[in-house]
This record gives sequence, structure tokens and C-alpha cells, in this order.
Amino acid sequence: MTMPPPPSTEHGWPFATGPGQVVSVRDWETMASTWQLSGVVGYPETSANPSDGNRGLFATKVNETQIVILPGVATIGGHYFELKLAKTFDLDITGSGWDDTNTRHDLITLRLDRAGETFHLVQIKGGIDMVGQVLSMEVADEIPLVQLDIVKDTGLTTEPLDRRWFVGKQVRPIRGSVPFLDPAPYNGEFGVDITNHYLVVGSNGAWVPAAQVFNNDGAYGPAITALQGRATTLEGQTASLQSDLDTAEAGLAAAQAKLDLIPLGTWVDVTTFATGLGNVVASPIQVRRQGDIVHIRGSLRRTNGTALAAAIRGTTTVLTLPPGFFPSATVALSLTGRNGTTASYSLSALINTVGGMTILTDATASNNLLTVDLTGSWMLG
Repeated sequence: MTMPPPPSTEHGWPFATGPGQVVSVRDWETMASTWQLSGVVGYPETSANPSDGNRGLFATKVNETQIVILPGVATIGGHYFELKLAKTFDLDITGSGWDDTNTRHDLITLRLDRAGETFHLVQIKGGIDMVGQVLSMEVADEIPLVQLDIVKDTGLTTEPLDRRWFVGKQVRPIRGSVPFLDPAPYNGEFGVDITNHYLVVGSNGAWVPAAQVFNNDGAYGPAITALQGRATTLEGQTASLQSDLDTAEAGLAAAQAKLDLIPLGTWVDVTTFATGLGNVVASPIQVRRQGDIVHIRGSLRRTNGTALAAAIRGTTTVLTLPPGFFPSATVALSLTGRNGTTASYSLSALINTVGGMTILTDATASNNLLTVDLTGSWMLG
């Protein structure tokens, strides 16, 4: 049977029949290079010395000039590498790049050699800058394995540090609501909780919400934790303020209930005005008591019907309350001035402890005012 050759302008593969069944090794290499990021098959741990069962392509110290690379599996750019037996690696402890403690931080990497169609274990001298926090590799098709702290004229005096990159598992759907029916995850394995509808991450054999992991990891973890603490504090303060507000509202309601029981006195006319000022006929200015509280009502005008103008400006006492209605301290009232049509002005008035009222206004407002409405309350002296 003769297989049709693939067209020269385009090619899709692999297929069971047709041109797509013609697949070369180079085609497979090209396709595999797009599948996954490069890294060691394993998972990251907090400790720089990984636990048993997660030591693929990690290294241990033999002596000052040798390490042993442990068996493991990795992929780089779609190419698969498996170290089946532990391999001794000789270190070069010469050279430069020593820090102020006469230490150099070297990097052991696994490098893909596409031209040579193989992999190499490589020592990069000074590959890690601990001060500037830079990890430097020499080619794109390369992944870090371990950090070696080389002491000048001595060699390796401590165990290697884990610096491996990892290829993760596929995203796994889990039940979530019935944890014992879900598979135990690897650390860092990504999943989707299809019951509760959120992302989860494997952590120490259990699935936890991704937000919980991310909030406690990385550069933003401390800031997020601090914000969560502040939010908790604010929630407590809000609850306390709400309790205080509820108490105040209850006290106000009780006070209002008591006030409602106090009989209202009769309205008493205010009769003492500054020259040229007096009541609006339909709204005379009056005061009355309710226990120790005084209420005022009515409207002030100029008796000749013209604008109030200078008659209410400055320190002029526009009226004086009758005895028995004086406040215990100078009080301020909010008033409304009117020009007889639709315009109105917000004013303020002060009543002193002998019953004298002055109005606070400017020339622009007072020159347009025909009446001032008086409303408000205060405590007796």
C-alpha cells in the first residue's frame, strides 16, 4: 500500500489515514515541543532539601569536589530525559566571582543540546546572585537543578540546595464535598472543585482553596495578611460602633418617650424688637416651654415692608425673648430667609443668655431678604 505524501504547503498530523499518517521523528519533536513547559517531574517543597519520593534529579554531596545527581525524569522543550542510575558529577572549584565571605553560588543545570541530540549536566559558576536575587542560565533550553555554595580554595562544604523547576500535573476535577472520595493530591497540583465551583491546590495531601494558598505565599502574602487583619479589626470596630449606635438610639427613644410625657406650655408672644422690625402678621414670633426645653416659631420682617438690609446685619439685637425663656448658654439656630418670591437663603442666628438674638448674614443676602423664618429649640438656663 502506498501512502500519499503530505502536501508541501501545509501538514497536519497524526491521523490514521491520508497524508497525516506520514509522520517523521522531526514532526514528533516539533509537536512535542509545544506540549508543556520545561522542568523536572516532581513538586516544590518549602525545604531546600526535598523529601523522599520527590528527589528526582536532585543532588547530594559526596565530598568537596563531587556531587551525585539522583535518578529522575525531566522534559525540556518537548524532549524527554530520564536518568536511570545515580550519576557522579565532578565540580570545578576554581575561578572567580567570590563574595565577601569567599563563597561563590554555582548552579547545576540540565541542558538540552539540540544539535548534538542529547542532554548535558552543566555547572554554571556564579549562576545565582543572592544579593541581586538573579538566577542566570546560559541557553534557553536549560533548567536549574541545584545550587552549590562553593568556598574558595576549599570546595563544597554544605549540601546542595533545591532549585529545580517542575512540570505540573494536569488540572484535576474533584468532588470537593466528599473529600475521602477524591484522590490525594501532590503538593502544587491544580484542581477544580466542581461542587463548590472554585479552584483548589494540593497542599500536604489535601485540596485547599487556591485563594488560601496564594494569600499565604509570594511577595503579596504579608500585605494580604495585614489587610485581612485590618479588615478583621474594622469588622470588630464596626460591630462595637453598631452596638453603641443601638444603645444611643434606644436612649434617644427613651428620652423622646419621656419628652412626650412632658406637657407643652402655651405659646407666648415675643414683643421686644429692634426699631423698625416686627412680626409677620400671619406668623407671629412666639416661644413656649416643654419642661426645660424652649421652642420658637414665627417670622421676622421690617415693619415698612422693605428689605431687611442693614436692620439685621452686624451686632444688632433684632429681638429679645421674654424672661423665663433664656438659654443656659449662647445657642445657634439655623434660619431661612426669603425674598417674598421663590428665592431663599440659609442664615444663622445666635441667642445669648439674656435672650438677645443676632442674625449672621452678609450684605448680598440681607439686601434681598423680606422675611426670616425662626424655628429651633434650646435648654433653659
